[in-house]
Amino acid sequence: MRSSKPTVVLVHGAWHDERCWAAVMSQLRFRQVVSATLTLPSTDPGPQLPGFSEDVAAVTALIDGIDGQVTLCGHGYGGMVISEAGNHHQVGGLVYLAAFCPRPGERMVDQGGGLGRSRVPRLVRPTGDGRTRIKDRAAVHRLYGDLGRSVAEGKAAQLLPSTAAIWWVPSTNPAWLHKPTVYVAARRDRIMSAGRSRQQARDLLRSQLSGGRGSNRAITINTGHSPFYSAPDLVADVLSGT
Repeated sequence: MRSSKPTVVLVHGAWHDERCWAAVMSQLRFRQVVSATLTLPSTDPGPQLPGFSEDVAAVTALIDGIDGQVTLCGHGYGGMVISEAGNHHQVGGLVYLAAFCPRPGERMVDQGGGLGRSRVPRLVRPTGDGRTRIKDRAAVHRLYGDLGRSVAEGKAAQLLPSTAAIWWVPSTNPAWLHKPTVYVAARRDRIMSAGRSRQQARDLLRSQLSGGRGSNRAITINTGHSPFYSAPDLVADVLSGT
């Protein structure tokens, strides 16, 4: 029997891959919500250095293979990707999970990818071959600050390089401007600043008022930047209710 709920498509952020969603997907299965994910081409890229457009194309192709409506959930840089891929006709709504929610024309680098311009050089390490990594200490303390230290170090060891160019590509027609959207801010986030999260929430609710829709929401959860690890049940609760 076909489920009446949309399929949740989970899109990871920079330096991560599809493994980060495993616990959330398990929690969604328990709630009888179908989910799907992928590893973006810009993660651990080959010599051609696939970037933002290839990431959007990969998510679009995944949606094409799904029967019925889709809810897109993006984390971190994944918010940039779902903002473009969310224009697909099967996408009924979007969830930004501690994610970058760009205005038209805005790039990750314009806000330091959530890090703030002055912090980027100290946290992100170019590899010299068109890729970047986040420094180990920054990963442990800023990505996974609400996990135990040994767990955080284990997760940090799984991170992969990402194509550097993803920081510089502007958003064009972000889908949150015209589709139902939930913005989930993480109260103890050490990547996305509280000011930036509040501004994104204001933009989201303002678009709702100008568009005459009442379906946008901004909520806060008491986690760090990566709640798919620290609170997968809470993330699944949010996603199963969209």
